Amino acid sequence: MPPDPEDIVELSVAGSPVSRPASSASDETAAASPLGRPFLRLFFRCANKYTRVYRNAAGTAYDARCPTCGKTMRFAVGPGGSSARFFTVSCSE
Repeated sequence: MPPDPEDIVELSVAGSPVSRPASSASDETAAASPLGRPFLRLFFRCANKYTRVYRNAAGTAYDARCPTCGKTMRFAVGPGGSSARFFTVSCSE
């Protein structure tokens, strides 16, 4: 089954990345590490690699970096976000 278009993040070549909100800060269903820190699972299509991105210390966002090209993106935490925990990311070099 192909990924839901809402769960795909496309990064611009020349400008800043475009991202979608990840989840609500009060989301009790968020995936959590054994220590309880919420995370997202990302598949970088351009690098053909999976990675886990943890919520920042302030609890406001998930900051990710492509393991191949180094482009960064931010998944904001806030009301009206997605309950999805897995995203496919594609960035062009």
